[in-house]
Amino acid sequence: MDVDLNHHRAFPFLAAFNDIERHLRHRLSARHSDSFSRMVRDAERIRILGSQEAETLLEYAELRNAISHGEYDESFQPIAEPNVDTLRRIEKIRDQLLHPATALQVLGGQRVETYSPSTTFGELLRARHGKYPVYSEGSFITVVQDQDVVRWIATRPRTDSLITIDTNDTIDELLRSEVMAISRKSCVFLGRNATPTAVITAMTTPLDGHLPSAIIINESGKPHQKPLRIVTGSDVALLVEKLSRA
Repeated sequence: MDVDLNHHRAFPFLAAFNDIERHLRHRLSARHSDSFSRMVRDAERIRILGSQEAETLLEYAELRNAISHGEYDESFQPIAEPNVDTLRRIEKIRDQLLHPATALQVLGGQRVETYSPSTTFGELLRARHGKYPVYSEGSFITVVQDQDVVRWIATRPRTDSLITIDTNDTIDELLRSEVMAISRKSCVFLGRNATPTAVITAMTTPLDGHLPSAIIINESGKPHQKPLRIVTGSDVALLVEKLSRA
């Protein structure tokens, strides 16, 4: 949003701050007695806000207090005034909260194929898209990635320094291996309306001591639903980059 340098920046700052506070109170169904800092922490916990946005807003709360309760000059202008970058930042947070794009909109569409334990290694090799969500009788098992296959192959017995696999073998043995023991437990499901902030937060929040290997976006975040998009580390980097340019 463009900033008008001819007007005191305290007033649009307060307007943006009040919009954010009102929005959080509504989204969280917060009580009138709940403080702004509590609402920010609650919003961070349920991924409405990212950690960086939360810390920024807590800092801005102090500036809001300085403007609201501080001294005013003879023309009734507050002496405390945010700088241009601060005003742009809070208006950006406000706009992203009130009119958020979804992660699916930012990342674009993706045709997601699903696989089963009876899928062969040959089928994975022919697919060649690096992310293979595996379901069995409608229940989610895991997301196999190329690096999982490579690590599993490295554990195979060698013959004359060569490792061979039969492309007709199924991936069931891979799924039962130690290679998949961590990733099997570290996928997060989010609904189709998940924001970039929610995806970034989920991908960077450890589960049982490990970061998630993937975020699966589907209709409403239920494990049995068909995936609409598989989000991995490279996608998160793209989300961060696009958000920084917004």
